[in-house]
Amino acid sequence: MASYRVVPIDGVLRLSLTGTIDLDASRSLLLDITRDAQLQGSGLLIDFRVTQGDVSYRDVHELIAVLTEHPQSFTHRIALLEEYTDRFEKAQFFQAYATERGFKIRAFVDEGSAIAWLEEGAS
Repeated sequence: MASYRVVPIDGVLRLSLTGTIDLDASRSLLLDITRDAQLQGSGLLIDFRVTQGDVSYRDVHELIAVLTEHPQSFTHRIALLEEYTDRFEKAQFFQAYATERGFKIRAFVDEGSAIAWLEEGAS
């Protein structure tokens, strides 16, 4: 089971995830974000680096469906922070698929670059 902690960083909200990531945990996380008014109006950094587990490419399609069901909750930039592994390739696939549908999502392996990109979008 995955859990997260929200930490504000200079106009950006960071979700530090721990535990095991799978389709159910990822879907639950996205639905929590849609309900959390605190996240509205801020760039969001989701840090997956210390999580275990994985989602499949097919699961990515299902997660994009959550975004498209709640587009008003995902109007600001979202940075996905991951180690450079096969999970990063899935984060890049998520980025490409979400971007095609008009969402501002990018995958990063470097936290500084992710924060810089998020702050760029805040101005």
